[in-house]
Amino acid sequence: MPPGGDRYRSQEVVGADHRRGASIHGRLPAGVEDVGQDEEGRGRREGLHLDRVPLQGPDRGRRAGVRGADGVGERLLEERGIVKTKSTMPSLPLANVPILKTLQKYAGYYSGSSGAVKIQFDQATNTMKYSKLQNAEFVESTTLPYNINSVFAIDPTISIGFAEYNSENYLVTYFNGTPNNIVTMKMIAPQQPLYSTTKFNGVLWLQRNLSYYDLMCAGELKTVAVKDLPGYINAGGALCRLTSETSANSDLPYSRDTTELSLFDNNGKPWLKYYAFLYSDSIHTDTLNLSEKITIGADGYNEWRVTGSDCIVNCQAPDKSRVIVATATGDIAYDSLFAGLKPVFVAKGSYISFIGAPGAQFTLK
Repeated sequence: MPPGGDRYRSQEVVGADHRRGASIHGRLPAGVEDVGQDEEGRGRREGLHLDRVPLQGPDRGRRAGVRGADGVGERLLEERGIVKTKSTMPSLPLANVPILKTLQKYAGYYSGSSGAVKIQFDQATNTMKYSKLQNAEFVESTTLPYNINSVFAIDPTISIGFAEYNSENYLVTYFNGTPNNIVTMKMIAPQQPLYSTTKFNGVLWLQRNLSYYDLMCAGELKTVAVKDLPGYINAGGALCRLTSETSANSDLPYSRDTTELSLFDNNGKPWLKYYAFLYSDSIHTDTLNLSEKITIGADGYNEWRVTGSDCIVNCQAPDKSRVIVATATGDIAYDSLFAGLKPVFVAKGSYISFIGAPGAQFTLK
């Protein structure tokens, strides 16, 4: 994200998932590239920018159906069926209009606050392949048709395009027929790996400092090495590059202060710090004993147990405490903060978190 960008509002929009976005408006800054309608630059259009980042997308103004105050009456006429509603669907690709060669430089890997993707262009089919990072691999999510305006149509309301600013490439989401667009991701430049991902690869981490009242429940975090990008790991959907054998961070400058991962030793066992959260390696988790009393230690860290078989867990807990059941795949199956304390079925291999003040006791019955 360029200087001044709103990192919290820069989010991926794919398919019909309309998320909050920043309004982008203005004219093309001097000396900044705007990919035109053809390779000779004919018909250069008005540029758009987010914090002076020029965007490439469908024509704006009246040509794109953007309406200002004078469009209110037009919308009322459309709603009443007096005039036909104008379609904002981008023109479908023409057989004799191939993907611009100038777009090829935008092929590669992109990272943002909502994850990471791989962009590929297929000249033979005039499409863009959009692959999302899932666990260790980039898996093709969708194929989008090329539009003559140098964008790729998702549906009648949304398209994807690209921008370049200060020699950095960005992925941009366009809300067709409106001036509202979002700079969603920044291209990353893979580097020669300097450190091994061994200590992070394939580890399931269990959160140890969740409070009884935290609404956002992370529970578990999985880190895995990314096959296509040596030296990078997927940390719960966030793409991070190793900065040492025991640390990793985002390539995005606006999120480096909040996304650093660091390993440290806690009583001879590996722990992980990520954001403000502390995690322990799940491999060292004790197996649940249904006849035991579980006590929160003096440090106040959450206690975890793993189930060795299917069971019914009925827990007596003190005030200001919490019990969470997470499946072996990381999904939250039960949370007493929302469901209240009650007997719950827990499948084999699930993890149970007991949360409370130092000295709090949980009795299983």
